[in-house]
Amino acid sequence: MAAKKFTFKKEKGGAYDVYDTTIIKLAGKECGTIVGNQLNGYKVHVMVTKNDVFTDDNPNCAWKWITIARKFPKESDARAALNDCFDSIVAKFPLHFLED
Repeated sequence: MAAKKFTFKKEKGGAYDVYDTTIIKLAGKECGTIVGNQLNGYKVHVMVTKNDVFTDDNPNCAWKWITIARKFPKESDARAALNDCFDSIVAKFPLHFLED
């Protein structure tokens, strides 16, 4: 059986987009983004289901965005780091998935 890992889908931006956006998926469902550019680096954002640890003051939404602290120089570095740390990310964060 193949080990689970994140998959990625590059979003096509318009002519004036300053940042590249890549969708992070797990089992075909969206759970985060990689956003950035070569000048400023790339940040990883994941959606987590709110609980006692991950909370905010918005009662209208059951999930929130969190940013993984590290900034990556290349998008490919961010992708590799996500899959290298797959087990710890899934164990630490209650990922929220968008339904199609």
